Amino acid sequence: MEPTIIRRSRTTLYGCVIAGALSIFIFFFGPFGDAQKMYNDNTGSVVFFFLLCSGLLVYGFIGLFAKKGEIILSEEGIEIKNKGFNHWEYVSSISTIVEKDNESSDKGFLIIGLKDHTEVRCSITDLDRPGWEILDLARLYKNNSVAKKTRARPRIIVLTC
Repeated sequence: MEPTIIRRSRTTLYGCVIAGALSIFIFFFGPFGDAQKMYNDNTGSVVFFFLLCSGLLVYGFIGLFAKKGEIILSEEGIEIKNKGFNHWEYVSSISTIVEKDNESSDKGFLIIGLKDHTEVRCSITDLDRPGWEILDLARLYKNNSVAKKTRARPRIIVLTC
């Protein structure tokens, strides 16, 4: 079974690129066309705004072209960006929860319970697959891994005369 790589949502990343590029364009060439005068008056504010918009633009581009994903599921285990790799033998449970962040948004988490009674939490809010699909894939990989380990090996019987 091929590893499944789950990345940041392309929609969110395209939104970052478009928002950053449009903000820079509108600020320097739009209704605020007199950017030179504004730059001379408020140098710090203009530099801060430019760096903020440029950061948003770069974040979007890096996310779009990144090879490594946020979550990688394989037959050996599950790897979560910035949290490390856990072999399926050490995973005792997998679940998802949704927490209220504030009145308008919910934040989803993948919870991986380990056999040493610790848990690894990973945000699954802005990924390219919904939480239920990530949970189903994780369980599928875990079950396939366990099934491979527990399959009976053929016995060899040697008869001597």
